[in-house]
Amino acid sequence: MKKTLLIITLTITYLYSCTSKEEKIAALYDQTNIALYNSDINQVLKNVTEILALDDQSAKAYFIRANCYVGMNKWKEAMDDYNKAVELKLMDPLLFANRGSLRKMMKDDNGACADWKQAEQLGAVNLKEKTKFCQ
Repeated sequence: MKKTLLIITLTITYLYSCTSKEEKIAALYDQTNIALYNSDINQVLKNVTEILALDDQSAKAYFIRANCYVGMNKWKEAMDDYNKAVELKLMDPLLFANRGSLRKMMKDDNGACADWKQAEQLGAVNLKEKTKFCQ
């Protein structure tokens, strides 16, 4: 625990001593990875929101924040962020698989099937159980 706190403290110190926007974003992503490792969703959410304040074109940050929102049962916010990541051309099979699962939870079966098929085209595996009801 002390080691994790030390790493977080050093990362925060580094973050505020950085001069460029890119360095600040990189430091925030490092801090986000630590928070993810520690399952600190609130810290992850805070970090990616700060990243988006610095770079509103970061598809990766929208994707991470969408996953946080799903875990918090904030489905509309999650869908908005998944859609923004897709709009920004993030072609990640996990993005489409996750958005498909959210669409299924929101009773959008056609949208879920379309996303799962896109995820498979991008290389996702193990979606057969989800896509068996798709036509």
